[in-house]
Amino acid sequence: MPDEPVSHILYGAPHSLYTGKARCYLRNQRIRYVERPTWPPDFGARIAPQIGRAIIPVLETPDGEIIQDTIDIIDHFERQGVDYPVYPPTPLQRVLAIVIEYFGCQAMRKHAMHYRWSVLDEQQHFMWHAFSSGSGPAIAEKVMGRMHSYLPMLGVSENTAPLIEHSFETLLDTLDAHFAVMPYILGGRPSIADYGLIAPLFAH
Repeated sequence: MPDEPVSHILYGAPHSLYTGKARCYLRNQRIRYVERPTWPPDFGARIAPQIGRAIIPVLETPDGEIIQDTIDIIDHFERQGVDYPVYPPTPLQRVLAIVIEYFGCQAMRKHAMHYRWSVLDEQQHFMWHAFSSGSGPAIAEKVMGRMHSYLPMLGVSENTAPLIEHSFETLLDTLDAHFAVMPYILGGRPSIADYGLIAPLFAH
């Protein structure tokens, strides 16, 4: 609703895995927000000291509360009551949704990082544009170098790449078959499982 005042500020980046997860939630819940990058001085001077480090996404509420981490952002609104709760009401589905969310945001980091950073010769233009927009041109190269350095500790290498790609393609085939008969992971509306999977899938 363009004429309504913006209530929340989401500090993040267009290409950020976890910003994408928070963004999807805010959009689906029709929560008014504006997204801002972290390179303007205000973030470093005012927001970063409150969370102890420069990290995204961060949500600033209308009353000045600072919330960091996508699950904390989602749970903040879930506690307040939303039109479409993301935690299923039945115990079994709730546990399953949380497990799938964890798989998407933790286990699939390896896949996301591989497809983004293992083929820099193909991705260089996109990556420079994305990180310049999100972090500012002055530190884009530094941030890109740091992100690329995480590949070995995540187990991403020439030896593991075929297995990573095979498991990813198998997952896509499974999801294609599932979404042919059901719009979301657990039924007719998105749950926390869907938000966990969209994180590594939307920009990678």
